[in-house]
Amino acid sequence: MPRRLFFSGKSKKGDDYDVVIHIGAPKTGSSAIQKFCLENRKKLLKEGFYYPKHAMDVNGISGGHAMVSAPLLQGNMEEAKKNFEKLLKEAKSRNAILLLSSEGVYRFSAQFSELTEGLSVKVIGFFRDPLESIFSNYNQSVKRHFSKEKLSGFCKRIIKSGNNNLSGANLLSWADVFGDDKCYFQVYTREGINSVPVEKAFLRAIGVHSSRVDSFSVDSVRVNKSYTQSALELKRLLNYVLTEEARELNSKIDWFLQRYSDHSEERYPDITELLDSQAVEALCDTFEPSNKALKERFGWRYSSFGDYERIKSTSSAPVASRTIVAPGVPLQKLCEEKQEVANKLQELVVMKLEREQATFSLLKLADLFNVPVDESLNTPEILTKKRLQVFLKNEAKPADFLRELSLMMESVGNLSAAVRLIDRARELRPNGTGIKNIQSRLHEVRKAWRS
Repeated sequence: MPRRLFFSGKSKKGDDYDVVIHIGAPKTGSSAIQKFCLENRKKLLKEGFYYPKHAMDVNGISGGHAMVSAPLLQGNMEEAKKNFEKLLKEAKSRNAILLLSSEGVYRFSAQFSELTEGLSVKVIGFFRDPLESIFSNYNQSVKRHFSKEKLSGFCKRIIKSGNNNLSGANLLSWADVFGDDKCYFQVYTREGINSVPVEKAFLRAIGVHSSRVDSFSVDSVRVNKSYTQSALELKRLLNYVLTEEARELNSKIDWFLQRYSDHSEERYPDITELLDSQAVEALCDTFEPSNKALKERFGWRYSSFGDYERIKSTSSAPVASRTIVAPGVPLQKLCEEKQEVANKLQELVVMKLEREQATFSLLKLADLFNVPVDESLNTPEILTKKRLQVFLKNEAKPADFLRELSLMMESVGNLSAAVRLIDRARELRPNGTGIKNIQSRLHEVRKAWRS
């Protein structure tokens, strides 16, 4: 039987609640739900739900009601409570249930319980099988957080440490705090949203009668889906020249690659096509117990999610035979449509090559941008003999160590750390000529990268 979205239990009428909160989880259609709710605020109000406005970017992506979740993330309960009570007052003035959506509250069940003390709360959540959500979470780390890591390394860390966002432990926490009868958690799968759009599943979950669900129109274009593999590999390589200081440039690239991916016909791969069979089996062994606990707790008995025997049986082919990734395709589109962005990126590649020993990934990126390079690849010598002598000198001072560490950080591309270290060295030795020269140069380099 095909996998689908389905409910954990019968829904109460919406008017039994003061607040309905949609908590995610991450990469389960939250942006699509939030865009849908913003566009249908008037219709939702007619159904008895007040959905407050929030920001949304050019690709229809938002963080939902960050005015509540952001203070929780910062540990500022006072600010969170003030903002929440303002929204609750707005809902009550309209004689409506307050409807909120934010993945930012996903890890804060106890804090949200404190915010809503004395109120009747309904919690809506979606759960994606870890083996489906891993690639989406990896995708997000490359898209938004400058990760240069390969998927295989990302998975090794998960296998070693586990992950509450992936395992569903946070859903169990919400059920423990608010009660199973107040939590409506559903399985989310790619196959499921093709037959039941997540927006309509959400409407049914909050309590909109099934006879009126179809009166809501759903945009056929998916929002905030993962990058295509080609776009993802391009962004991973670009992260070798992008830094935290280049957030404006990074946003332009993200907006472009998101739009490119949203309209691409490139097939979304299965995890079994991206990892070798040993890694897939290790992931299955990691999440099989938590999947079983979720199925038993929330009654997901008729869902085929977590069918790891089937997954293991399809993961035996060599990785190299399964997929071809072409980062040059989205790069060509970027050059055609955003020439000024492409030119800036090419400049950063040239600067990086001039400042550092080229790595394989940097050489690959240079080749994509048609930047001439010396193809002989040597491992950079970070701790040179001269530098080692400085560390071993009896008369060496903290400022000396910080100066050399700063140069080491620069050599491996960590400009932010290099600047912080040399700034501290200058504080300890304000009249040191060498330190002053290095500090001046590093600040000029950082200024150039930010511009």
